[in-house]
Formats: sequence, structure tokens, C-alpha cells
Amino acid sequence: MKLTATTSFESQIATAAAGNQITSIGDVSALAAYLVDGYWQYTSRDARAFDVSSDNVINVNVARLTPAGKELARAALDAWEDVTGLRFVETTYANAEITFDDDDSGAYSNSVISGSTILSSHVNVSTNWLRTSGTGFDSYSYQTYIHEIGHALGLGHAGPYNGDAVWGDDNQFDNDSWQTTVMSYFAQDENPNTDASYAYLITPMAADIIAMRDLYGSLATNVSPRAGNTTYGDNTNLGRGYDDPDVAYTVIDGGGTDTFNFSSATDDQVVNLQQRGVSSTYGLTGNIVIAPGTVIENALGGSGDDLLFGNGARNRLFGKGGDDTLNGQGNHDRLSGGSGADSLFGKAGKDVLLGNDGRDNLVGGTGNDSLLGGTGSDTLRGNGGDDVFTGGGGNDRIYGGSGDDQANYAGKASRYTFTELSNGNVRVEDSLNKLGVDVLIDVETVKIGTTVFDIGDLL
Repeated sequence: MKLTATTSFESQIATAAAGNQITSIGDVSALAAYLVDGYWQYTSRDARAFDVSSDNVINVNVARLTPAGKELARAALDAWEDVTGLRFVETTYANAEITFDDDDSGAYSNSVISGSTILSSHVNVSTNWLRTSGTGFDSYSYQTYIHEIGHALGLGHAGPYNGDAVWGDDNQFDNDSWQTTVMSYFAQDENPNTDASYAYLITPMAADIIAMRDLYGSLATNVSPRAGNTTYGDNTNLGRGYDDPDVAYTVIDGGGTDTFNFSSATDDQVVNLQQRGVSSTYGLTGNIVIAPGTVIENALGGSGDDLLFGNGARNRLFGKGGDDTLNGQGNHDRLSGGSGADSLFGKAGKDVLLGNDGRDNLVGGTGNDSLLGGTGSDTLRGNGGDDVFTGGGGNDRIYGGSGDDQANYAGKASRYTFTELSNGNVRVEDSLNKLGVDVLIDVETVKIGTTVFDIGDLL
């Protein structure tokens, strides 16, 4: 399947569809509202949340867990800290606000409440659960801890079910699945309305984040984790499964210069840096979502035919291997195709487009762009602005477009022959046969070595 871009988060979740279409599968805010209030109404109980107005702190006790259980519980608490702004502080006191156990069968959470205030919560994930479902960050056990802590903080299930659920009978929302909420009972591929792949979650998802904003107000709305430079995917500096190819997650990031690195992947990928953007990486579909307010600056594709989208930041997009399509946005972007026959599209701003190897198609935007074709026979189009072109090797076609455009060549002027064609275009031949035969269309000047010539003076 040739992948296409998908974008959405708060008002809708979208997934990759055939051709160039984008398919919406529902309203996440309605699902979030059910997590906060609807489920508790269904069970004839009150909506609930901790009162953290004094210090944003919830005390937790993980002392009774095995080492593997402690590691998963602590990581799951960190995942909730990232999206809520709450701070979980460990204690050994038996009366901690959230206590963890593993000595009962199964996995569950319950709470003691007074009115709409949670006084304490208890989470149990059995040792047998860990033996059966694994202890890695790519395991169902880790997702279970995130799920049960969601209950402990006040979230219900995503539909009128508890214990088990059958799609078509028990779901209330068409977008009820792990792609939208960790509180769902339905894996991504159990929902016929989404094309997302089956994958365990390593973070809360879109509806969970919105629900926490409803429960904990500005504390969750203004959350801003990871102020430094962060890498997601290959060579991550986060741990917690962010380099695992078989997981799904939502990204919230508060600052720094950040990178999506999926360069080890061999499948075709969609990497979408736009806020609310949905990416499909490592052979999965719809597995990564960027939260509103999060800005990721850089992206690296793999060896497949990848589709990369920038955002309003100053992006650096690298296609790497394969026949890639790279799309800049409204800033000064740097797009590098890598090997393969790539298509690079600038937009507003002073963009730099590098075709590198292969037969590439480079298209500038409205700014003063620099386009470098590389070693193949490339097509370079400047469009608006005063653009600078370097065709490189191969037989290139260079279209200046509007503005005062310039083509660059190495060496001395005597090396090249410039011939005006019957249609007004100019053919450039390299006597050393190193740079091929180029055709210049609407290009006003030529720079050879360090000297700039009006193109008419070379004919």
C-alpha cells in the first residue's frame, strides 16, 4: 500500500487511506468526555479526581511490587506526568494516595472517593500477569499499568463495558480503540473504522490527554515536558520504549530541537511533523500522534519510499534511501532526498533542497531558495523568489520561474558551451562531460567559478 498523510488529534482522528484521501473516524472530545463522566454514569458512580490544588503532588507507594513491576509502574507514572503536569512522589507509607500491589489475581484499580474527590486509589497488576504478558516497555503489561493508573487518576473505560467487550455490541463510539485511548478494550485492528495497526501503547493517547485537561484543568493544559533536545525512534534519549518499532504513542514535547529518527526502517513510512499529525513508521500504520502545542523540528526516513511533512518550524528533513517525497512548510527548511528518485517541495521561506543521488524533482516555493540536484538527471524548479540552482551531475532541466534566478557551474567559462534553442531556452554543455547537458528555462544569470554573467552574454 502506498501510504498517504494523516492529520488530526482533538476534533478528529484520521488514518491513512487509499489514494490521496484522508478519512476521519470520529470526534475525540466526545470520547474524552465519556472517560471523565459517561462511564461513571453508566456504572451509577460519581466522576472523580484527586484534589491537587495545593501542590500538584500525588504520593505513591510501589514498595510491594517486584523489581520488574516497579520498573513498569514508575515508567507508567512518568508517562502520566508527561501529559498531566502532576508529580508522583514515592513514599513507603501504607496510606499513600496511590498504592500498588501484585498479590491478587488479574489487573484492576479501585478508589475511595468523597463526593467527586479521590481520597486514595489502589492498583493491582499480578505477578502472573507480568509472566504472561511480558515485562518490557513493548509489552501488554506496561500498557496495563498505564491503563490502571488512568483509572486511579479518575478515568473510566471508553465505553459501557468492564471485564470484556465485543466490537459491535459493547462500543458506543466509532473511534473507540487503542489508537485514541489507552482506556479502550479494543485494539486498533479490532475497530473496522480505522486503518491503524495493532500495537501496544507506551503513552496515554489523544482522548486520555483531553480527558486529563477536563479533570485537572490548567495544570494539564499547560504541561510542557522535555525542554531539551529529544530524539524519538532510533537512538532515542528517552528510553521507555521510544526506540521500539512495534509500539504506538502520542508525543508531547515542550522545547529544544527535536528529531523523529526512523532511519533503520525498511518499509514505506509517513512522517508527519505537523501538530495533530499522525505518522506511520516501522511498517505500522497510524502509530504515532503529535499533540497540539508540540513542535518537532527534524525528521529522518529510512530505506523505503517515505513521505515526510514539515511544519511551521525551521525543519531539516532527510529522506535517506528509497524514492521519497519531502514537503517543507512556512519556514527556512532544509530538505535532503538521499539516494533514490526523490521529490522535494519547498514552500515559503528560504529553503535549501538537496536531491543527492538519483533522478530527483526539486520544487522551490515563494522564497529565495537554493536547489542542488546532485548526481542524477534532475528537474529543478524555482517558482517564486530569487533562486540559486546547482544542477550537479546528469542532464538537468532548470526552471527559474519568477524572480532573478541564477545557475551555478564549477570551473572556467571556457569549459562550457551555451546555445540558445528555438524556444528561447538555453542548453549548457560541459566539454569535460562531467556535468552532463543542462537546459535552462527562465534563468537570468549564470555563475561560473566566482564570476557572474548575464545569460545573454554567454550566447
